[in-house]
Amino acid sequence: MSLFNLIKETKISKEESLYPTKQCVFYLEGKGVNTTALVKKGDEVVVGSVIGKEKEDLSIPVLSSVNGSVVEIRDTYNTDGKKSKAVVVEVKEKTTLEEKEVNINSLSKEEILNKIQEFGLLDEAGVPLSLKYRAFSGNKLLVKSFSYESNIAYYDLLNAKEKEINKALEVLNKLFVSLEIKKADSKSVSKKTIELKREELISKFFGKDVKNEDVIVEDILTLVYLGECFLSGQPHLDEYVVVSGSAIKENVLLKVKLGTTLDEVLETLGGNKEELGKVVVGGALRGVPQFSEDSAISYNAKAILFLNTKDSTKATESPCIRCAKCLRACPEGLNPIKLMELWERGEKEEFLKFGGNKCIECGLCSYVCPSKIEVANKIVTAKAFIK
Repeated sequence: MSLFNLIKETKISKEESLYPTKQCVFYLEGKGVNTTALVKKGDEVVVGSVIGKEKEDLSIPVLSSVNGSVVEIRDTYNTDGKKSKAVVVEVKEKTTLEEKEVNINSLSKEEILNKIQEFGLLDEAGVPLSLKYRAFSGNKLLVKSFSYESNIAYYDLLNAKEKEINKALEVLNKLFVSLEIKKADSKSVSKKTIELKREELISKFFGKDVKNEDVIVEDILTLVYLGECFLSGQPHLDEYVVVSGSAIKENVLLKVKLGTTLDEVLETLGGNKEELGKVVVGGALRGVPQFSEDSAISYNAKAILFLNTKDSTKATESPCIRCAKCLRACPEGLNPIKLMELWERGEKEEFLKFGGNKCIECGLCSYVCPSKIEVANKIVTAKAFIK
């Protein structure tokens, strides 16, 4: 089976939960800066304890999802491929926390925002929800219930979490008076089209006259997390992740503790490490290949693709044939192959002049390239080094 068909046919067979039994890795950097460890080697941690925090008062904490002891604080790379310090915790016995629904009717708007901050909730882009909601003064909500990434296939199952979603909407209606809500799903937005930008989605569902700042766009997964936290009174410690690929026995929607290593996920799902060729965290088009199975589940992982050696074999690149398919596919109207060539020649100023920093990293240029050139990866690399 080709990689294209493997991804195209991603279907989830069931939902499972995974509680780690070995080590958990908690990244201190990734969604922000100035994050410092609040623990040291040898310290004991419990579920929900704060193990790291940014200096800003309104930032969200890094929380332990397990009971255990800190075995080291090391320099590593997070799942986004960026340098980060990480707290490594040896997992001890599992305990069940008492759940108690938060009565939002007894809370002020400020108290609700403080709760959201304490719960450690982020939106799809990694922005703390507490900061996002403090800055929002509009009254329109667009719920995004689809993905252009075909392996992020959990939306049908998430739509069934009616209780959690309704609780999240109750919280948002408490924060924002007379909230107008609309939903963008796969039926109303064709997945065959080039990805719509935020302003295009807003225009499609609320009209061209509506200002972007008057609409808050939220992925339905974020609403599920928000609802779960207020229903249980517990912080966000679990991620829903679609795990698929040719190196595991079946595709599942996995509810897994933050910090769980990819190695333990693979082992739990009956994967064979000897047959493993590549691991990608995130979408099939714009996901990030991992250096090691020691990488761990962090916020907004969404999907893990475990590919065997056959399906992960890199296609042989051919010289660019100047077909211009990447130009036609680029939603930002850029010239991807030119940007790649400018980077390879070290022409940084020209790279910026031709809009390299405007690349949204959708991966379509690489996807359509008949010469199998990894254009997108090279542009993403260029953006990381050209500030």
